[in-house]
Amino acid sequence: MTNKLLWVLLSMILVIIGSLITSCAGLSTSDTSTNSQKTSISTRGIAEVTGIDAKVPMFGLLVWLKPQNAKANTTYLVQLYEKGQFREQQTITWTQPQINVKQETSLAFHFKQGEDSVYMDASWKDSNWWKSIFSVNLEQSTPTPTPLSTPEQPSTSYSTYSDSFVMTGLAITFTPSSTGSVHLTIWGTAHMDVSGQVQACYGTGIAPSSGADAQGIFQGTKILGLMQGQVNSQARIFSILSDLPNLTVGTTYWFDLQFKAVGGGTVTLSNIGYNIGGLSGNK
Repeated sequence: MTNKLLWVLLSMILVIIGSLITSCAGLSTSDTSTNSQKTSISTRGIAEVTGIDAKVPMFGLLVWLKPQNAKANTTYLVQLYEKGQFREQQTITWTQPQINVKQETSLAFHFKQGEDSVYMDASWKDSNWWKSIFSVNLEQSTPTPTPLSTPEQPSTSYSTYSDSFVMTGLAITFTPSSTGSVHLTIWGTAHMDVSGQVQACYGTGIAPSSGADAQGIFQGTKILGLMQGQVNSQARIFSILSDLPNLTVGTTYWFDLQFKAVGGGTVTLSNIGYNIGGLSGNK
């Protein structure tokens, strides 16, 4: 009888131990699954997404990136998704000094017309809240084969030390097809030694080249400052919004930026994006 009792007790102990092991294994599996679902950001170790926010919705949604294993002077695609659906794509390139110091850089993704006012009420939300809505995919850009004849394209950054307005040479073209009322948004980042100004402009005929004297009809001047206490390696974000009500249907217009340095030094514009009557792109 005693032996039977001992065997019963021993069997019960073994069952309890087995249950605990199974329970712990289940908890471990559950935790791994939960962690894999928490992040929807895939950067492949190229860079760390240090934040996503829209503290100033008119500037758009800001994605902050810090290079990790990125290669210098290599173009990477930064793809923005909203609730799993592709929304917009931009490119980013780091120099070797920026990689050495792991310099944080922001990209501004444009809000569609009307979204900026909706997200104004959410501007105080922290980065985790924005990450629950928007996600980022980062990968190296695949070079596109160069055709036999390639039209000249503007460079990805534009600099001037002129104290009077000059053209960047974006050469963006748009032809209104159904209405002459067009909404214009152009945004980007600026590096300055002191301060500067930038304004959008448009016209017809041959698009002006980079560095040409200011021309066309200008819209929405932005002052690029205040720069006191800030080193020129830090970016300032700008955004210009304007309604153009009197364009001629069927006429091709060019759109560009005019900019100048104020107080000496140099102004450099980069990461320029645009939306003109629904036509979006980057320069």
